[in-house]
Amino acid sequence: MSLDRALQELYQEKEILDKAILYMEQLEHSVNNPMLPLRDKRGRKSVPEGERKEISERMKRYWASKKQ
Repeated sequence: MSLDRALQELYQEKEILDKAILYMEQLEHSVNNPMLPLRDKRGRKSVPEGERKEISERMKRYWASKKQ
C-alpha cells in the first residue's frame, strides 16, 4: 500500500469520526438542555485585527532572534 493511499484512507476515517463526534455532541446537548440552540464548536476562532498584528510582530521578533 502506498503512503498516499494510506493517508487518503486515514483522512476518510477522520472525516467519519468528526461527523460522529459532532452528532454525539449535538445529541448530548439536546438531551441536557433542549431549549438552547446548538452551537458549532468546530473551526477556527476569529482573532481581532489588533491582536493579529500583535501576534505577527511577536512572531517576526521570534524568528529574527532564531536566525541570529
